[in-house]
Formats: sequence, C-alpha cells, structure tokens
Amino acid sequence: MKKKKSVLVAMLLSAFILPGIGQIYVKKIKKGIILIVTFIVIFVLMMIPVFSGYINFIKSSINTGNTQISTIDLKIFGTPNSKLSMLVFFIWLLGIFDAYLSTKKYNSTIEKTGNQTTVQE
Repeated sequence: MKKKKSVLVAMLLSAFILPGIGQIYVKKIKKGIILIVTFIVIFVLMMIPVFSGYINFIKSSINTGNTQISTIDLKIFGTPNSKLSMLVFFIWLLGIFDAYLSTKKYNSTIEKTGNQTTVQE
C-alpha cells in the first residue's frame, strides 16, 4: 500500500514556497505547473511599475552621480498594480485551497485502491 500524503505539508508548500508546489507534491504535475506559471506571470506584471521606477532611478543616479535615496525619491518607484495584487492574492489562496482538496482526493484514492497511479488529474 502506498503512503498517504500530508494535507498540512501540501498546504504549507503552496502557501510558503509557491502556489502549485503543493499540487506537485500530490502528483498533480500539470495543475501545479499551471498554477506556478500563472502566479509568476501575474506577479511580474503587477511589479512592472516598481521595476520601471527602479530602472529610472538607476539611470538618473548614473547621470547625476547621486546614489542616495531620500523619502521623496521613493515615490518614483511606483506602486504595484492593485487589481493584479488582488489577483495574485486570489491565486495564492486558490493554490492553498486546491492543495488541500487535491491531497484529500489523493489520500481517498490511496485508501480505496491502495495504488497512487489511479489518482486522476
């Protein structure tokens, strides 16, 4: 009989490592990769205003020779896109919740059949 997977471990992997890692832990590879890629793409899109502000600050520092950052300079960095921030948060929560459900389904299949290969995607 195959070993059951820990629901807590799956949820913690998705919560603290990356959404989708908990799914990979319970052999839901395709679902895990989709969650990981979606999370990373939306996170990067959310951070574009911050990255572009940082690049502009570096360019102006090189031109002027001033490398000190004041609180006024911090405004040029921009803020993350708030709608995308909510979407990133939603995907993070979805990853945790789905890791819980996927692990429960995985363990249920192991109990019924004794074989992890019958766990469906």
